[in-house]
Amino acid sequence: MSLPLALLVDDSEAVLTFGRAALTGHFEVSLASNGREALEKVESVPPDVILLDLSMPEMDGGEVLARLKADPRLRPIPVIVLSSESFRERECLAAGADVFLTKPAAADQLRATAISVVEARRALERAGSLAVLPVGVGPHELALPLDGVARVLHQTRVAPLPGAPPVVKGWFELEGEPVGVIDLAEALGVEHTTPLVDRVLVVLRHAGRSVALSLDRIRDPVEVPPEGVLPREPLGGEGREVLAPALVAFVRHAGGTLPVLSASSLISPRVLDALPGLLGRDERDASAPPHP
Repeated sequence: MSLPLALLVDDSEAVLTFGRAALTGHFEVSLASNGREALEKVESVPPDVILLDLSMPEMDGGEVLARLKADPRLRPIPVIVLSSESFRERECLAAGADVFLTKPAAADQLRATAISVVEARRALERAGSLAVLPVGVGPHELALPLDGVARVLHQTRVAPLPGAPPVVKGWFELEGEPVGVIDLAEALGVEHTTPLVDRVLVVLRHAGRSVALSLDRIRDPVEVPPEGVLPREPLGGEGREVLAPALVAFVRHAGGTLPVLSASSLISPRVLDALPGLLGRDERDASAPPHP
């Protein structure tokens, strides 16, 4: 499957270089140094997401955003405004921007946000219902898109990965492939409510590799009808900085509303990028954990 196309629009060569480095491997990347060039590229090959600066020569980002949202053909393209002019955040969101990020943004945040808004747009474009797997970790009730779930397993013994970030709890072997285990409670900064022996592992495919999330509980998969799928919107409240970049949509389920999260965006791309190298170490413990 081809990668989604991201258009980076900024008059700073340094920002364009940084953005391209942050997104490469997850997106095809196109560059524009001003608003007029950006609109020409959008008209020629519509991107899957636009990362837009505000202060630029010839045509600034505010005018680009206005023109995009005034054109019914281009209006659905997600726009992430990336600017140091934080006082314009409310203006840009009211004009139709999906997200406002203040410069300088970290590479992890930039990449996670771009992945999330693309997945959110695709979820809303799907005709019909949205299949999700409701899950829980600590006090949070969440959902994962079912099309990204490869397996659900009982907690199994894992081997350690020396040098891995704190959220990576180790690895196990599944059908001959090493699978890294990431603790979602650790990633969200909450405490587990289930003893380790009773937890579950949800195996996801990300960037060609399997990654398992350690969770407290799961529910039966559900097919949410179109009227139960709500668009992504800004989050408020405790934990918003962690959850917001990963939010795909909301679904109404079991009398409540669950945020649907893209695990690949929720978990730091730095962690995910580190897994292949860690799992491929020659010095990995030869006594691999048992198959689940």
